[in-house]
Amino acid sequence: MLKKLETYFLENTEKKLFLWALCTRVLFLVLNLGDWQNYQAPDSVMYIKIAQDIANGLGYNDPERLPIYGSIFGLFTLLFGKFSIAAMLFFQVVIDSVTVVLFYKIAGIFSSKVAWLIGLITIFNTNLIVHSGLILTDTLFIFFLTLFLLNYLKILKNESMKSLIWAFFFLGLATLVKPITQFLIYCAPIYLMLFLFSKKKPKKAISFLILSILTSQILISPWLFRNHQKYGAWEFTSQKGVNIMSWYLPLIRSYSKGSSWESEVAITRLEFEDFIDRKGISLDGLNAFEISAHQVEAGKELLLKEKPLNILNAWIRGSVLNIFAPGITSAALLVNMKRPGFYNSKGDSFLGKLFNFLFHRDNRLYLFLMIPSVAGLLIFRFLQVLSVYELGKGSRLYFGASLFMFCYLLYFLALTGPVVNASRYRLPIEICFALILIPIFDRFYERFFSRSRSL
Repeated sequence: MLKKLETYFLENTEKKLFLWALCTRVLFLVLNLGDWQNYQAPDSVMYIKIAQDIANGLGYNDPERLPIYGSIFGLFTLLFGKFSIAAMLFFQVVIDSVTVVLFYKIAGIFSSKVAWLIGLITIFNTNLIVHSGLILTDTLFIFFLTLFLLNYLKILKNESMKSLIWAFFFLGLATLVKPITQFLIYCAPIYLMLFLFSKKKPKKAISFLILSILTSQILISPWLFRNHQKYGAWEFTSQKGVNIMSWYLPLIRSYSKGSSWESEVAITRLEFEDFIDRKGISLDGLNAFEISAHQVEAGKELLLKEKPLNILNAWIRGSVLNIFAPGITSAALLVNMKRPGFYNSKGDSFLGKLFNFLFHRDNRLYLFLMIPSVAGLLIFRFLQVLSVYELGKGSRLYFGASLFMFCYLLYFLALTGPVVNASRYRLPIEICFALILIPIFDRFYERFFSRSRSL
């Protein structure tokens, strides 16, 4: 069976991967037909409103969201009217299908023998499939981010100036979809500089550092300047304060105390009210960025009171949950199901909280639907552990690229931290989990495919 698959995918690989990926994603859309709510997550309402405002000539006025996704959606709303959601979803499944091809091309940098296998499993990646069928920024973000990775890894391999410009052009675009990559704009050039210094090429290291940062800055600076002119803030969005006070701080306390997220949010709101009273601050008339700045100040003050081990504990547990959360958890059918959420589950410990979430009597149907997805994910995680072991035995992967992908993985785990939003926060590192499989696939290929050719 695998031999036939190899023969099939070795010719016109990119075209076949794209078509199969497109078919699976269109099928997912068709299975959800009947209710537009099946294509919406809680944040989707904001993007629909942004698109309608743009189509009605009201401009882009949401300080919490970046411009590219909403502008594209707004264009589709202007062009297709009541069919704009369908148009946006089809656009997303097309670019997600291209992303599958990009995964294959990235895998080819590490191993040309098994790249088609990485492409094949990416076709059926439920995390990518589910999010391509939701009105959310994630699919567009991953598309740009994967284009950045492909070109960046090419730089590490052949030091191409053309790849450098394309890499940081796409990273700039990704940052204008989701601000989580705003620090990667500086971290990636620094890694590249150190890499070139290690190869004793100081002039190229400095020139690549400057050009890479400039390329991204040309794209992101107009938006930052616009926010400074309009709101007085050199920030991408006004979400920083909300993220600290409504997510990071309550979740750190929730993990350490075994309390519900909802109760901790209520406490932090009261603490913020106390903070602005003590400081004599009035929020009346302040814009969203100014309010966010006060929330950040209050959040930092409260975070300094938390024990460092509690913060580390929350980061590790949140990361583990995101790594092991099945992609299907973001499907609208499950998200909209009336059931207790993980955030509001109680428990004296992390495991107690997880047990109460999974086995609550109102969660039985949810758990039943999750079992196949969890089983499949555990199989892949087991293979990835074996692959890491194989890597430790001396599998030959390109060191500079491999080290960068490891740093890239740590970057996203560090920034998402304790925030558990099912599998959505794992999307940027799905490429890492795909690439981790290469050593074990290489060994499998050598043992079975090469031997079958010699018989």
